[in-house]
Amino acid sequence: MTELLFLLMGQTIGKLLVDKAKFLWGVAGKVEDLQKERKLIQCLLRDADTR
Repeated sequence: MTELLFLLMGQTIGKLLVDKAKFLWGVAGKVEDLQKERKLIQCLLRDADTR
């Protein structure tokens, strides 16, 4: 009975860790995209400011 409980807990914790890793991996990509977009906007604003 105890072994079954630990097995179920281990599976649940493992799934939570995998889900969290997938979420964090997605966030990293979105942060990179936002940084690129910010740099593009910054360049456009500098260009507009010089005109």
